Amino acid sequence: MVVLLALIGGLGCGDPQPSGASMPVAPATRESRDLDRADKVGAADFDGDGVDEIVLVQDGVARFGDHAVTLGGEVQVVQRGDPQGTGREVLLLGTGMGRSDRSAPIRIWSLSDSGPELLLERDEGRNQVADLDFVGDRIWAALFGTGKAVDAGWVTDGSLERIDSRNLATAWLPLDGQRRVVGRVYGDRPKAPGDLRVVGPEGERVLPTLRGVRALSAADLDGDGHDELLVGDGWHYAYGKQAIARIRVLQGPDWTQGRTIAMFDDEYTVWSLHVIGDRVLATGSRAVHWLARDGLGWADARVAPVPETGNAVPFRDADGLWALVSGSPARLVPLD
Repeated sequence: MVVLLALIGGLGCGDPQPSGASMPVAPATRESRDLDRADKVGAADFDGDGVDEIVLVQDGVARFGDHAVTLGGEVQVVQRGDPQGTGREVLLLGTGMGRSDRSAPIRIWSLSDSGPELLLERDEGRNQVADLDFVGDRIWAALFGTGKAVDAGWVTDGSLERIDSRNLATAWLPLDGQRRVVGRVYGDRPKAPGDLRVVGPEGERVLPTLRGVRALSAADLDGDGHDELLVGDGWHYAYGKQAIARIRVLQGPDWTQGRTIAMFDDEYTVWSLHVIGDRVLATGSRAVHWLARDGLGWADARVAPVPETGNAVPFRDADGLWALVSGSPARLVPLD
């Protein structure tokens, strides 16, 4: 799952402190590569050959292979997946209104080896995409609706089949057809802290968090058969002064206990979390970070700076794993 990139302006006791130890980001045999300029970037293995294709978005146009797609709005969410289970991935781009186009509708684009496809278009006032994800061969979307409400559900036949709607819920993690984790940047009262909860047929359960939530992901980090929940929290309405860019791991299967694995100095949020094996590629408000376990807990390697409204995603080719980072120019930075 990928979180909202820049929609709203403005994170326990007894936790071990995150390690500040440095870690080599890449062997000396590989060097960073500069690409063309890009406001946003994406990557997916369109043809199933094990090598990702690069998608660069600049000035509202997405370029990949021989394709150039005019998106008609600003990219707010990027998500890759393999909905058919064939190894041939697709890339979802959620676009909407922004500084360059206040009247752009919400659009969800699917990019694949066969080209672009517009899956959904919606115009309901506050046209912003909060989140996109895959559950099997289905696409989950969270879209701003009326006022502060964020409508979430399945993309079906060109529209949203709404399952849930919550105010200022910008981080969603669908677990299966009926259960989901929902993170809010703010609470019910003006300027109130956000929260995190598991929602399903059995009801709702509040999970521990520090203020508002910006990013969610899940993976079995310890190999015990239960997914851990990774939470990027610490959001505050006075984000420039009081927000904290924190990553917390909640232990599976019940997610009631956890530990803080990273706090990024001089950054106010964590926009996205990508788990690759037992490591984490995290994009903060100023830099991209590569988190790996060491003898003291977790080590944080600063990969590259990133524009405040930019993004970074994992990219894999025959040489190994890279971080693809937006900017002027966009860059490929080696990881493993």
